Amino acid sequence: MGSEYDYKKTTAKYFMNMNRYFVPEFKVDLTAGAEYILQENESLSVGYDTTYDDNGSQSFSSAYNSTRSFTTNATTGVFAEAVWGYMDKLFLTTGFRAEKNSSYGDNTGWYKTPRVGLTYIFSTGKFTFKPRTSWGKSTQAIPETYKLGQTKIIGSYTLIYLPNPDLKPQTQQGYEIGTDIFFTDNYSFGITYYNQKVDNLIQTIDYDSDDIYTSISQWINVANVYNKGVELNAKAVFNDFTINASGTIVNSEYGGGFPETSASYIYEGGRVFGIPSETFFVEASYRFPSLLKWSEKGGNLSLSYMWRGSAISTDYYTYYKTKAETGESSSLVYKEFDGYYTVNTRADYWVFDNVSLFADVINLLNNQDIVGGYPRSGRKISFGFSCNF
Repeated sequence: MGSEYDYKKTTAKYFMNMNRYFVPEFKVDLTAGAEYILQENESLSVGYDTTYDDNGSQSFSSAYNSTRSFTTNATTGVFAEAVWGYMDKLFLTTGFRAEKNSSYGDNTGWYKTPRVGLTYIFSTGKFTFKPRTSWGKSTQAIPETYKLGQTKIIGSYTLIYLPNPDLKPQTQQGYEIGTDIFFTDNYSFGITYYNQKVDNLIQTIDYDSDDIYTSISQWINVANVYNKGVELNAKAVFNDFTINASGTIVNSEYGGGFPETSASYIYEGGRVFGIPSETFFVEASYRFPSLLKWSEKGGNLSLSYMWRGSAISTDYYTYYKTKAETGESSSLVYKEFDGYYTVNTRADYWVFDNVSLFADVINLLNNQDIVGGYPRSGRKISFGFSCNF
């Protein structure tokens, strides 16, 4: 199987900004504008009925199938945001965006995403506090194939995605409340609680097929999702040592009103597919001085640990294991996989002011737990140099 991809993005944007004091205590920072984004994607996949032999090359004459697709995605938007400040302590942010995207149904038209936020800053001694709260609505672009449909041929298998000309924008709205705390310039801590609802969730559903080698799916709007969670972050600086840490606790559940689907994990109150129950990340880094007379930059050494909690995923491991042992395909199973960790390290050193050497080790401890139905990739080591002219 050979593949080739071509991606092109064209952007046109105009914006204006005005920053004005009405009185010494009161000011406004206004930004407004418009943008147009066109994304073009072309892909070509070719399969062959012979295998590679002693580094020999393949030709299109031996191809048994090929799939070519060309899709575009056009987004037109207008936006405005104003930050109202009083005494450099109290800040009110108001924003609005109207957008139209070609990947949604032809009758969708323009959809709006307003937002508002409030922040207050005060200090006492060496501490600075920034309590904040906000409410808003957002959305994101999707591939045009969700609306137009697509057919893929992979070996003996045909994957059919039915078109959906009535696809609506997936939107998320809700509020968050939190605070940031700073102690001198060396320590910081932040905590945020959020409560959001996703309307018109876009997800695939599977339909029954009479042919075991053909799967039929469709991207549709399926009711809603409720997201609640807490986000934490902290930073500490000790001379040349820096420690960064962040974490999340997530509760993401499906709401009611879902259509019938072969995916057993989709039901009211069920966990949302692919969302981890929690995450945690910590990185310690050390900046050491240069040992070379002709370079002053020195280098950096970092070690990081990442934890990703349990999540609902497709059990491809069991699916392909069964197929290999029996020669028959079984129905895909969706199950909860345990969380996993990753330890990474990186070192770089500037041998000249514009040339550095680096070494990266991904998955340092070679953890190969089953993640999302696949064994994790083993340890990866890369090294090289970079130039900055």
